[in-house]
Amino acid sequence: MEQALYEATADTLLRRLHRVDSDIGCVMVIGHNPAVQDLAMSLVDAGDPDIRAQLAAKFPTAAAATLTPDGAWSDLGVGTVRLDHFFMPRRRTA
Repeated sequence: MEQALYEATADTLLRRLHRVDSDIGCVMVIGHNPAVQDLAMSLVDAGDPDIRAQLAAKFPTAAAATLTPDGAWSDLGVGTVRLDHFFMPRRRTA
């Protein structure tokens, strides 16, 4: 855990991802909105349009998005990832 990322902006998260070692194949980013949603939306350029619309509409607490980059972590930028999945928690019914 990196305390400096606790209330990070999307730009701060992206700068941190740029420093991930190229040998690392998978990264999990856990954070707060709007930073997490803003970061995902800026990076995503491809993927199922319906899933992308869900991501754009709302990124609720406990949601998770899986993204696949086109290249190295250091090359992440606008439109360089594919949105593979977007998971949202189920609503409780009374």
